[in-house]
Amino acid sequence: MPIHKLGLHKVLSKVPMVHSILNAPFKSMVKDAVNIADLRDIAKLRSHKMVFDYLDAGADDEISLRRGKDAYTELEMHYHVLSGLQPPLDLSTKIFGKVRASE
Repeated sequence: MPIHKLGLHKVLSKVPMVHSILNAPFKSMVKDAVNIADLRDIAKLRSHKMVFDYLDAGADDEISLRRGKDAYTELEMHYHVLSGLQPPLDLSTKIFGKVRASE
């Protein structure tokens, strides 16, 4: 259960050690995020429902929502799948002891 639902966030935010312990799972989630949808899900877990819903809906006249979407359309994500491998790649596999070549 998120700490803000319990109402203890104001008290516990004064204790640095507790603050870092509570933020640890979210830091690892952000580190493992692959795309903006993952970051949105983490923000939904981390923030107060009213605040998240307000900002997610565009906050009044949706200028911030439009600016945010425009900013992220300028970014390109490049994944490092199979990076560093030189062609030709051997994509054959062994199933039940028999080698099947890739097609």
